[in-house]
Amino acid sequence: MTKNESARPVASPDGQREPEGTGSVFDPTALAAETVSPFPSNPPTARATAEREVATEARLKRWAGCRFALADLPTTSQLWARKLADKVERDNAFTLGSKTPTLMVKGDAAVSAGATDDQLAALTPLDLDGIAALLIEAAAIADDVRRQIGTRSRSLAAQREAAVVPPAPTNLADLLAQPDDEAAYRVGELWPTGGRVLLAAQFKAGKSTLVGNVLRSLVDGDKFLDRFDAVPVGRVALIDTELDTRTLRRWLREQAIDNTERVSVLPLRGAVSTFDILDPATRARWAAQLSGADVVILDCLRPILDALGLSEDKDAGRVLVAFDALLAEIGATEGLVVTHMGHEAERARGDSRLRDWPDAEWKIARGGDDSDDDGRRPRYFSALGRDVSLPEGLLTFDPETRRLAYGEGNRRDSNARAALPELMALIRAEPGTLSKNAAEIRLRDEHAIPQRVARQAIAAAIRSGDLDVTAGPRNAKLLSPGADPFTVEAVGI
Repeated sequence: MTKNESARPVASPDGQREPEGTGSVFDPTALAAETVSPFPSNPPTARATAEREVATEARLKRWAGCRFALADLPTTSQLWARKLADKVERDNAFTLGSKTPTLMVKGDAAVSAGATDDQLAALTPLDLDGIAALLIEAAAIADDVRRQIGTRSRSLAAQREAAVVPPAPTNLADLLAQPDDEAAYRVGELWPTGGRVLLAAQFKAGKSTLVGNVLRSLVDGDKFLDRFDAVPVGRVALIDTELDTRTLRRWLREQAIDNTERVSVLPLRGAVSTFDILDPATRARWAAQLSGADVVILDCLRPILDALGLSEDKDAGRVLVAFDALLAEIGATEGLVVTHMGHEAERARGDSRLRDWPDAEWKIARGGDDSDDDGRRPRYFSALGRDVSLPEGLLTFDPETRRLAYGEGNRRDSNARAALPELMALIRAEPGTLSKNAAEIRLRDEHAIPQRVARQAIAAAIRSGDLDVTAGPRNAKLLSPGADPFTVEAVGI
C-alpha cells in the first residue's frame, strides 16, 4: 500500500466514511456507550423505597425470634457471617472479665449484616436446650476467666512482696534465750518498742501538732506530752501528704527541735501519687530514699488512697501491708500512720483492717459540740493497744512552742462540771423537794442539759458533798444543798 492509499478514508460497514486522518473506524454508538450520565435514567421512586423498607422490616421481624450458634455461622463462604462473627468476637475480647461472653447471634442481627432469607433458612436455629447449653458454656467461660484473674492477682501480690525476705522459723528455746530489749516502750506507756501506731483524729483536732511533738520527743528525748518518757532514735522520716511546705516548715520550726539533722522531711502535697508503695519497684525506690530511718511517720493516709484510686472502705489495709513491707526494706523498727476519725463513730474511718493493724491506737477527740467550733474547743487524748491503756485526758496547748501536755480530766467530767452551777441553783431554790429524776428532767427542760450529763453532775456533786440525799415519800431520794457553800473550784469530780 502506498502512502496515499493509507491516508484514504475508509468506508464503515454502513457505507459512511471515517473522517480523514483518524486511521480507524468511527463508531458513534461506542462513543455514546463510553459517556455515563450522572443522573440514572430510572431513579427509584419514593414508593419503591418505602416498599423496600417495609420488606426489610418484615424480614427483621420474621428472623428476630431465631438464635444461631456463633460456631455454626458459614464464615468461610459468606461475607455477612464473617463480618458478624468478627464483631461478636471483638466485643467479647473488649469485655473479657467484666461480662459473660456471647456465643450466639440473633436472626435479625444476621439480616442487618446482609444475610438473605435463603442463607438463613439453610442454618439450623437453636432450640431451648441448645440455648441453655450455650448460656451454661458462656457462664463457665466467664467463671474460668475470673479464676485466671484471681490467680494472676495473687501472683502479682507475691511479686510485690518478694522484695521482703521472709523470716526463718525460730526454735522457742532459742527465742526465749535471746535477751529482751532494755526498753519495752519507744514512748512510755504508749508506743511499744518495734510496734506500729495508728493515730486517729477528728477533723482539725490537732493531729499534725501531735506529730510535731512526737518528732521532737523521738530525736531529742523530751518527754512526750510533757509526761511520757521517750527513748530517742538515730533518725526519723516524716512523710507529709497534706500540709503546704511553708506551713509544715513554720510549724516544725516552732517545735524548736535540737537534733534537726536526725529528721528527714518529705512534703508530698501535690505529688502524692508518686508514693505508690503497692508497686514493688516504686516501693524499692522509696526504701532507698528513706534508708537509715529508724522510725517512719506517715501523715496522712487518706490522700494516698485518693491519689491511687483506692477505696477507704476496702483498700486501706492493702496500703498498710505495703507500708509494713516498706519499713522492712528500710530496716525501720517502728512506724506511725495518721488517719482521720469518722464523723459518726470515734474510731479510724474506713477499712476495719485499720484497727487490726496497729499495736497501739492513739485518739484525739474534741470536746463540746459543732455549734462551738471557734478553735478553742478542748482536745482530749487517749491510747489503747497491746500493753497500752491510757484513759482520756485533757490536752493543753502552748501556741508559742506548739507543745502539748497531757492532763487529768475527760469529756464526761468536763461536761458534768459545766452543768454544776445550774444544778446547784436549782436545788438551792427548792431544797429537799426535788428527787434525782426530777432534777435531771428540770435541767434538761429548762437548761437544755442532756439528761445523761445531768445525771453525771448530780453524782459528782453528791460525791463531793455539795449535795445531800435524804429519803422521801415512796422511796424517793430528795436533794438538798450540802453543808459547805458551793464553789466550782471546790467540787472534785
